[in-house]
Amino acid sequence: MAMATEQITRIKQAVILCGGLGTRLMPYTKNTPKPMIKCNGKPFLFYLLQQLHSQGIVRFVLLTGYLSEKIINYFGDGSKWGWDISYSDGPVNWDTGRRIWEAQSKFDARFMLLYSDNFVPFLLNKILAVHYKNQKSLTFMVTPRHQGNVALKSNIVKKYDNSRCSDD
Repeated sequence: MAMATEQITRIKQAVILCGGLGTRLMPYTKNTPKPMIKCNGKPFLFYLLQQLHSQGIVRFVLLTGYLSEKIINYFGDGSKWGWDISYSDGPVNWDTGRRIWEAQSKFDARFMLLYSDNFVPFLLNKILAVHYKNQKSLTFMVTPRHQGNVALKSNIVKKYDNSRCSDD
């Protein structure tokens, strides 16, 4: 177990997808990127970064696109909050895979990948303990949904349906 604890402490970076158009939230996202929509007076993304930082994540790579300047202007390099933020900004029309591919040189060997519009309470050490115990290259944290696109069996992804369409 000491080895797992040692490995757990090595994850210090989160990569966060922030580039979508947010079409389902129009007209709110006409002039504001979805991660910057205010929640209790602060951008939603702020709470996500704060949650990750409280669990030991110290570096963030924000993969931006739509209205990226609004995200960059608000967060800057993150030093105001004790964070280290860098950006990979790409055209709005890049899909998720392209956005990740183009930024890969900025990633640590081990990192978390998240969407900027989902907030789930979690304990990072628990997730990482499961990850190392299962010895898989990737570990997903999913929540059951009526029309979800991931099928699990014994907590292992058995089927992924990528036919779900979305504009953002």
